[in-house]
Amino acid sequence: LLKGTGKYNAEQIALETELLGASITSGCSNDYSEISLTVLAKNFTPAFQIFADVINNPVFPEKEFETEKRKLLATIMSKNDSIFDTSLDLFYETIYRGHPYGMPVTGYYASVSSLTVAQAADRYNKMFRKDDMIISVAGDIEFAKLKETVEKFFPGVKQVPAEEYSNAGSGLLA
Repeated sequence: LLKGTGKYNAEQIALETELLGASITSGCSNDYSEISLTVLAKNFTPAFQIFADVINNPVFPEKEFETEKRKLLATIMSKNDSIFDTSLDLFYETIYRGHPYGMPVTGYYASVSSLTVAQAADRYNKMFRKDDMIISVAGDIEFAKLKETVEKFFPGVKQVPAEEYSNAGSGLLA
Protein backbone atom coordinates (compact mmCIF):
# COMPACT_ATOMS: atom_id res chain seq x y z
CA LEU A 1 0.00 0.00 0.00
CA LEU A 2 2.87 2.35 0.65
CA LYS A 3 4.35 1.85 -2.80
CA GLY A 4 2.15 4.27 -4.70
CA THR A 5 -1.16 6.02 -5.10
CA GLY A 6 -2.77 8.01 -7.87
CA LYS A 7 -0.99 11.09 -6.49
CA TYR A 8 2.24 9.83 -4.90
CA ASN A 9 4.87 7.22 -5.74
CA ALA A 10 6.65 5.30 -2.96
CA GLU A 11 9.50 7.80 -2.71
CA GLN A 12 7.10 10.75 -2.50
CA ILE A 13 5.04 9.04 0.22
CA ALA A 14 8.20 8.46 2.26
CA LEU A 15 9.57 11.97 1.67
CA GLU A 16 6.31 13.84 2.32
CA THR A 17 5.57 11.94 5.52
CA GLU A 18 9.15 12.37 6.72
CA LEU A 19 8.97 16.14 6.12
CA LEU A 20 5.90 16.20 8.36
CA GLY A 21 7.61 14.12 11.03
CA ALA A 22 5.09 11.38 10.35
CA SER A 23 5.18 7.70 9.58
CA ILE A 24 2.66 5.48 7.85
CA THR A 25 2.92 1.75 8.37
CA SER A 26 0.86 -1.25 7.41
CA GLY A 27 0.70 -4.76 8.72
CA CYS A 28 -1.46 -7.77 9.33
CA SER A 29 -2.01 -10.67 11.66
CA ASN A 30 -4.39 -13.60 11.72
CA ASP A 31 -7.08 -11.36 13.15
CA TYR A 32 -6.76 -8.01 11.42
CA SER A 33 -4.99 -5.78 8.97
CA GLU A 34 -4.02 -2.25 9.80
CA ILE A 35 -2.72 0.93 8.30
CA SER A 36 -1.50 3.40 10.88
CA LEU A 37 -0.33 6.98 10.97
CA THR A 38 1.87 8.47 13.66
CA VAL A 39 2.27 12.23 13.58
CA LEU A 40 2.40 15.31 15.79
CA ALA A 41 -1.01 16.93 16.24
CA LYS A 42 0.15 20.13 14.51
CA ASN A 43 0.79 18.17 11.29
CA PHE A 44 -2.26 15.94 11.51
CA THR A 45 -4.25 17.33 8.58
CA PRO A 46 -1.54 17.24 5.88
CA ALA A 47 -0.29 13.84 7.08
CA PHE A 48 -3.84 12.49 7.19
CA GLN A 49 -4.31 13.62 3.59
CA ILE A 50 -1.41 11.38 2.51
CA PHE A 51 -2.66 8.58 4.77
CA ALA A 52 -6.14 8.77 3.23
CA ASP A 53 -4.67 8.74 -0.28
CA VAL A 54 -2.74 5.56 0.58
CA ILE A 55 -5.98 3.92 1.74
CA ASN A 56 -8.34 5.30 -0.90
CA ASN A 57 -6.17 5.25 -4.02
CA PRO A 58 -3.49 2.53 -3.98
CA VAL A 59 -2.13 1.69 -7.42
CA PHE A 60 0.08 -1.37 -6.73
CA PRO A 61 2.91 -0.54 -9.17
CA GLU A 62 4.12 -3.72 -10.89
CA LYS A 63 7.83 -3.15 -10.19
CA GLU A 64 7.22 -2.40 -6.51
CA PHE A 65 4.81 -5.34 -6.24
CA GLU A 66 7.38 -7.77 -7.66
CA THR A 67 10.05 -6.44 -5.26
CA GLU A 68 7.76 -6.95 -2.26
CA LYS A 69 6.77 -10.38 -3.52
CA ARG A 70 10.43 -11.44 -3.75
CA LYS A 71 11.01 -10.22 -0.18
CA LEU A 72 7.99 -12.15 1.05
CA LEU A 73 9.12 -15.31 -0.75
CA ALA A 74 12.56 -14.95 0.90
CA THR A 75 10.83 -14.61 4.28
CA ILE A 76 8.81 -17.77 3.64
CA MET A 77 11.95 -19.67 2.60
CA SER A 78 13.77 -18.40 5.69
CA LYS A 79 10.92 -19.62 7.90
CA ASN A 80 11.36 -23.07 6.38
CA ASP A 81 14.93 -23.09 7.76
CA SER A 82 13.65 -22.62 11.32
CA ILE A 83 12.48 -25.77 13.06
CA PHE A 84 10.43 -23.69 15.51
CA ASP A 85 8.62 -21.71 12.79
CA THR A 86 8.04 -24.83 10.71
CA SER A 87 6.67 -26.72 13.74
CA LEU A 88 4.45 -23.82 14.76
CA ASP A 89 3.00 -23.53 11.23
CA LEU A 90 2.36 -27.27 11.17
CA PHE A 91 0.73 -27.11 14.62
CA TYR A 92 -1.68 -24.34 13.54
CA GLU A 93 -2.37 -26.07 10.23
CA THR A 94 -3.29 -29.26 12.12
CA ILE A 95 -5.32 -27.65 14.91
CA TYR A 96 -7.18 -25.22 12.63
CA ARG A 97 -7.52 -27.42 9.54
CA GLY A 98 -9.81 -25.71 7.02
CA HIS A 99 -9.91 -22.44 8.99
CA PRO A 100 -7.95 -19.28 8.15
CA TYR A 101 -6.03 -19.63 11.45
CA GLY A 102 -4.50 -22.76 9.93
CA MET A 103 -2.72 -20.75 7.27
CA PRO A 104 0.46 -18.72 7.88
CA VAL A 105 0.01 -14.95 7.70
CA THR A 106 2.89 -14.78 5.22
CA GLY A 107 1.14 -17.27 2.95
CA TYR A 108 2.55 -20.33 1.21
CA TYR A 109 5.40 -20.22 -1.29
CA ALA A 110 3.23 -21.61 -4.10
CA SER A 111 0.38 -19.15 -3.58
CA VAL A 112 2.61 -16.09 -3.11
CA SER A 113 4.80 -16.93 -6.11
CA SER A 114 1.74 -17.10 -8.37
CA LEU A 115 0.13 -13.93 -6.98
CA THR A 116 -0.45 -11.13 -9.51
CA VAL A 117 -0.92 -7.40 -9.10
CA ALA A 118 -4.50 -7.75 -10.35
CA GLN A 119 -5.27 -10.38 -7.71
CA ALA A 120 -3.76 -8.27 -4.92
CA ALA A 121 -5.66 -5.17 -6.03
CA ASP A 122 -8.89 -7.13 -6.32
CA ARG A 123 -8.44 -8.59 -2.83
CA TYR A 124 -7.67 -5.16 -1.39
CA ASN A 125 -10.80 -3.68 -2.99
CA LYS A 126 -12.96 -6.51 -1.64
CA MET A 127 -11.54 -6.60 1.88
CA PHE A 128 -10.70 -2.96 2.63
CA ARG A 129 -14.06 -1.33 2.26
CA LYS A 130 -14.51 2.07 3.80
CA ASP A 131 -17.82 1.01 5.35
CA ASP A 132 -16.00 -1.68 7.37
CA MET A 133 -13.06 0.42 8.56
CA ILE A 134 -12.52 1.69 12.04
CA ILE A 135 -10.64 4.95 12.28
CA SER A 136 -9.21 5.43 15.73
CA VAL A 137 -7.28 8.52 16.77
CA ALA A 138 -5.46 9.13 20.04
CA GLY A 139 -3.63 12.28 20.93
CA ASP A 140 -3.80 15.98 21.50
CA ILE A 141 -6.16 16.94 18.70
CA GLU A 142 -9.37 18.90 18.94
CA PHE A 143 -12.31 16.60 18.20
CA ALA A 144 -14.01 19.11 15.84
CA LYS A 145 -10.82 19.38 13.75
CA LEU A 146 -10.44 15.62 13.75
CA LYS A 147 -14.02 15.09 12.67
CA GLU A 148 -13.76 17.69 9.89
CA THR A 149 -10.52 16.17 8.57
CA VAL A 150 -11.77 12.58 8.65
CA GLU A 151 -15.06 13.50 6.97
CA LYS A 152 -13.19 15.42 4.26
CA PHE A 153 -11.12 12.38 3.23
CA PHE A 154 -13.65 9.67 4.13
CA PRO A 155 -17.02 11.18 3.18
CA GLY A 156 -19.97 9.55 4.86
CA VAL A 157 -17.95 8.19 7.77
CA LYS A 158 -20.24 7.13 10.57
CA GLN A 159 -19.66 8.56 14.02
CA VAL A 160 -20.21 6.06 16.79
CA PRO A 161 -21.18 7.56 20.16
CA ALA A 162 -18.52 7.05 22.81
CA GLU A 163 -21.01 5.63 25.30
CA GLU A 164 -21.29 2.54 23.08
CA TYR A 165 -17.70 1.66 23.99
CA SER A 166 -16.16 1.21 27.40
CA ASN A 167 -13.15 3.41 28.11
CA ALA A 168 -13.86 5.54 25.03
CA GLY A 169 -12.97 9.20 24.86
CA SER A 170 -15.11 11.97 23.46
CA GLY A 171 -16.24 9.95 20.45
CA LEU A 172 -15.20 7.51 17.77
CA LEU A 173 -15.45 7.71 14.03
CA ALA A 174 -15.92 4.35 12.39
